[in-house]
Amino acid sequence: MWKDSIEVKVIRLEGFPCSSTELALYLYADDALHDQLLPITEEKALVLSLDATYKLEIINQNTQEEKTISFKRDLFKEDGVRWLPLFSQSDDYISTLPEEVMLPRILLIFYSKTKLASIEEHSSEEILESEPLKSTYEINDEPLVAKIVTDEKLLQDYKNALEFERKLRDEQEKNMKNMEKKLKDALERSQKREDSLLQLINSNEEELIAAQNEIASLRAKIRRLEHENTQYIDLAESYKAEKECLNYEGLRKELEVFTHYFRDCEEVKEFKAKLEAYENKEQEALELERLVLEGIKGRSNDVKKGDEIVYVIGGKRISLTNHDGCLLYRSLGTLQKFDDFFASGYERSMTPSSKINRRNGLELKSLESESKEFGNKRVNTSFYVKKPVIKH
Repeated sequence: MWKDSIEVKVIRLEGFPCSSTELALYLYADDALHDQLLPITEEKALVLSLDATYKLEIINQNTQEEKTISFKRDLFKEDGVRWLPLFSQSDDYISTLPEEVMLPRILLIFYSKTKLASIEEHSSEEILESEPLKSTYEINDEPLVAKIVTDEKLLQDYKNALEFERKLRDEQEKNMKNMEKKLKDALERSQKREDSLLQLINSNEEELIAAQNEIASLRAKIRRLEHENTQYIDLAESYKAEKECLNYEGLRKELEVFTHYFRDCEEVKEFKAKLEAYENKEQEALELERLVLEGIKGRSNDVKKGDEIVYVIGGKRISLTNHDGCLLYRSLGTLQKFDDFFASGYERSMTPSSKINRRNGLELKSLESESKEFGNKRVNTSFYVKKPVIKH
């Protein structure tokens, strides 16, 4: 006889962190193991042939985590694709199909199927005693039509399921491509960020090395300065100790003697310079007078000397000068030989004035008195200054 059953096929799983190949599905009918998929991706249909309460149990083979759902077979009166929720607790029975299904969930395709029941063997007598056979038309008419309709419906459900699965796969491929692109972009950004961080780390390491070198240099400089400071402190202590031993009063007196001595030396230099100047002037005056006397020898003696180089001859004032041993006089702004003065018809007696001699004599007497006064001074230069010893 013909018997109805429902076949179930797994299309998709969502809400599981692991791969589908790590999951196994067990089908129980009234708490008895009815069928299984190992792994859950196995291309196999589950047949719900009994009018019983079925339980789907999905187990992660690595962690042994379980997700289950229980339902009656008559819940699926119409063929099609359905999302079913999965539960972790024992209360996993559903009596109606929910409109919205949360994760985790499983997508199943259900379709009804009619098939012949198993043929039982009977003896020929039982066959003869049984009711007469119906005609071929009566036997095959309704079951054949029902079978054709069922097969067409099943074929359409398969087509719909395949179309749905194709759309799901296309969507998955699209999502995978988008995810791959995002992961690639994220990887590139991560690589750039890593390169930037490496450059920053290298730069910081170089700055750290430079800072460490600078610190080492500063520490060496500090140690050198501390050593010099210690030497200066020792030197100051030695100066302080020597200061206590020095005779400052005696040094001060010796400094006063030095000061007076050097001041007297400066005065002697000034006096000497003045004396040399006076001697030069006296020598020039004597030379000039000698030349004048030689020039007027045997002539008039009416000669009087005015200033240093001015003479009065016969009541006439003339200026005389010595130029390379030749006696010259100034006439109308020009220098002429002294002999020409007498050749012009002037015969006068000449007497040199003693004014310059008197003045030079007074200055010489003043210099002699100053020299004597300075000569009477005695300067004591016999002293010794102790030089302080510097320790290195």
